[in-house]
Amino acid sequence: MIDRGSAPYVVALVLALMMTFLWGGALFQPTRFDELYHLLAARGWLETGSYQIGADGIYLRGAPITWSVAQLVDLFGEHLAVARLTALIPTVALVLLGGWWLTNRFGLALGYTWVTLCILSPFLIEVATFVRWYGLMALLVGIFFASVFEASLPESPRRYRLITACLLLISTVAIALLQVELLAPIALAGILVAGRNVLVELPRATVFRVVAVVAIIGAIVLLGLLISGIGLFLWGRYRLVVPWAAEHANSPLFYHRYLLLYYPTLWPLTGVLWLIGRRLAPNLADSAVTIAGVGLLFQAGAGLKATRYIAYLVPWLNLVWALGLVGIWQYIKELDLQWPTSALARAVVAASLAFVVLGNAASVRALTLALGITVPPERPPADWAGTAEVLAPIAKEADILISSSELEALYAFGRIDYAVNHSLYHEVTLRYPKEPIVRDRRTGVRTFEHPRALQEVLECHQSALVVSDVYRWRDPGKVPDDFADLVEKRLVELDLPPDSNMRAWQWTNPAPNSFCPPH
Repeated sequence: MIDRGSAPYVVALVLALMMTFLWGGALFQPTRFDELYHLLAARGWLETGSYQIGADGIYLRGAPITWSVAQLVDLFGEHLAVARLTALIPTVALVLLGGWWLTNRFGLALGYTWVTLCILSPFLIEVATFVRWYGLMALLVGIFFASVFEASLPESPRRYRLITACLLLISTVAIALLQVELLAPIALAGILVAGRNVLVELPRATVFRVVAVVAIIGAIVLLGLLISGIGLFLWGRYRLVVPWAAEHANSPLFYHRYLLLYYPTLWPLTGVLWLIGRRLAPNLADSAVTIAGVGLLFQAGAGLKATRYIAYLVPWLNLVWALGLVGIWQYIKELDLQWPTSALARAVVAASLAFVVLGNAASVRALTLALGITVPPERPPADWAGTAEVLAPIAKEADILISSSELEALYAFGRIDYAVNHSLYHEVTLRYPKEPIVRDRRTGVRTFEHPRALQEVLECHQSALVVSDVYRWRDPGKVPDDFADLVEKRLVELDLPPDSNMRAWQWTNPAPNSFCPPH
């Protein structure tokens, strides 16, 4: 029999085991494209002392992540699960630190409910098992807003405010180094949270004057940005669209659909749960809903959209829900329920609230991630490594290797000369002049504007190997139809296992052109 004194420790143990199973299992998901930037650059760091990719590429974005990957790989070997520890550690730290803070400041019920929601969050599991900076960003944003909240409370001691101010400064600098674009919504939400906590204690006339001054300063800053042209530049960055993301660029309901899919029992009731949560902790509930609301509106209007982009907001949305659920629990406990025993009544209420959380698709999604089960619209992974083994003799003899995925080809084959990738061409020419063939300085790989450039390159070589997964082939944002038509008509397709989800073609040309432009 578990007594009340040991119950919190038992719950903590259950949550720890649940996190270990779900998050640990998800570490072994198939490779995702952007992860390979850090893996390949880490390999270059260990071999050359620079973040080199391929023969002459250099990848500097997220250098602290790449450096961390290199150290882990050097210690434990080059395994994807090892590299993913760079994302897992800060995301786990976010959940542990957040649970500790909420438990100590607002009680066990809130802390444990919030931790449960975070452990079952597909958004957080995704960034915790993704070699990128999103897990670290979620941790830094959590520290930023917790510091703003604590520093702005009128009752906070002066020494406490100095500590939180230091944490605030450190987290702000770190966020700017990782992804400076996020400073705009984070700063706005931080100002609103601080303003809510400070102004609520002031007379109404003073509040009006402060708001008016802030509004005037904001209008002056906005006008200055527009006149200088910086505003238009920032707007262009905010609304940036690349071919792979064009489908959802103008879809403000993108995140709403995912939240509704994962949390049909919680997302539609967010407003109600916020109001209920205000009964428990009004300043915390208002702060959490402000942070989540401002951030979601900002991300909904951005040109680039992906579920990992809102991971830094999910802990605060979970906090709104956790406050509401705990508020419901406490309210029902106060009712005089005429049941056989009060213990049974509490058990039924607890089970009902648990079902509200566990009955969501998010819980199922967390389980499928841990077990490696593919759920539509996901598709089975392409076997780049197995294909590289099958095609190794041909790849070794080929003059050039062309692929739809420059990073996966580099990782699997160890080489690539050209990429057929419409989205990559668009990204490169955002910064550099448009030419028939352009070079991506991150990887050193060259890519084509149109099929004529591909044809010219093929005519200049005796042999070539073209490799692609089936998902990028004839995808308008990756390998458009005109490129695919050229390859399928002029090259010979090679046999690959159907379950590899890969395709490959071989080019042979006994009499290559003698005069070819340098690329």
